[in-house]
Amino acid sequence: MTPSALAVLSAPGGVPESGSRFSNDVGTQTRVLAKLREHALEGSKEIPVLDGLFEDLEAVLGECADLGEDDVERLRPRVHASLRRVLGAAEKANLAIPTATVKRGRDLLSDPLLADLRPVRGHLRHLATVTAELLDWLLEDMP
Repeated sequence: MTPSALAVLSAPGGVPESGSRFSNDVGTQTRVLAKLREHALEGSKEIPVLDGLFEDLEAVLGECADLGEDDVERLRPRVHASLRRVLGAAEKANLAIPTATVKRGRDLLSDPLLADLRPVRGHLRHLATVTAELLDWLLEDMP
């Protein structure tokens, strides 16, 4: 068993033991896969923990979001890295994620970044929007 799987199984809320064997029902399999997915997202060096990611998305897309130049410069690399990592997880997951959403994510990652604040702010909002959409798909089936 891999170190990641052992960490997930031994974490609180991991897989309950039944006697001396682990349960292998559908509910247990779903919980293990969800915990492994969460562990992979949190353990990556390229992505902040999920709480930080959601805070960044709120800062960019929230009702009170008023991004200045410093905010854009601070958030752009973080949201860009988050989209790269979430897109990779989405492409590996066997989910029915709309092809158009995945394509938009790929296109955004390959777009050159401009120096003018208005287009950069718009690009950052597009990055955050696609990241949020992909996260919705990835986290939708988690228990």
